[in-house]
Amino acid sequence: MISRAALAVGATVALAMSGCAPLSGPADTALPSGISISVYQTRTDVAERRLEVAVRNDTERVLTITGLVFDSPQFAAPVRWVKDSTRIRPGTEVDLPVLLADASCTDERPVATVTLDYSLEGAQSGTAVTQPVDRIDRLPELELEDCIAVDVAAIAEITPPAALRFGTAAGVELALIDLAVAPTGAGGSLLIDSVLSTTLLEVADPGVGAGLDELPLDLTVDSDDADSVLTVAMLPGRCDPHSIAEDKRGTIVPLSVIVDGVSGILYLTTADAVRAELYAFVKRVCGLP
Repeated sequence: MISRAALAVGATVALAMSGCAPLSGPADTALPSGISISVYQTRTDVAERRLEVAVRNDTERVLTITGLVFDSPQFAAPVRWVKDSTRIRPGTEVDLPVLLADASCTDERPVATVTLDYSLEGAQSGTAVTQPVDRIDRLPELELEDCIAVDVAAIAEITPPAALRFGTAAGVELALIDLAVAPTGAGGSLLIDSVLSTTLLEVADPGVGAGLDELPLDLTVDSDDADSVLTVAMLPGRCDPHSIAEDKRGTIVPLSVIVDGVSGILYLTTADAVRAELYAFVKRVCGLP
């Protein structure tokens, strides 16, 4: 299994080259001049495990894309853009989303590639393989998140609930999220160091009902422990009229964990029903329509 310490170092250094099989025919050595490719994730892409592959056309001709594959050793398999074709006018950019495969967590320092079937109107056509620009260095960060999650899952399965509970502390209403912790028995241990607030919800001290940026837990889970439940109490973190309309990641529960001496954030995505309950809770407590 990959060293998470090595991953943490690898996220800050230049990455080595890797390849991707072309979609059709021999690969050109490079993209045509004026065509560039970058990748990034929006906040709404994260929960869907989606990556935006942005193709920019700075030529004077219409660019037609008839196939696109994203590949990287950090994922278990290459993934294909699902549509048949698209046309990109001169001076414009189009996002072509792909759904990422599971993490592979190998010992490599992975480099992503995009394989593109294209044609420029009235000019050349072919297949190119290129290394995309990672706009916000998201791929190394995603690898750390993925592989922390893999390491945690080897020790214990931590599962968000199918429904919320509610309680009060010092007269303050709290949303209670019961996380089921089921150790695997496979060996090893992890430390659940703390639970963090989100963009929508503030983690609460269950004793006094006070909101905090971070609530220390210092909970060690051994793989041979009995099943248990970790309850996280939450308060609305914002009550402005746009709090729910603008929410993208506010119902994802972030746990700060340490596995094999490496710290990271484990993001637990709540079910649609729980997300709806949390939104209703925020509206009720905040007095929003």
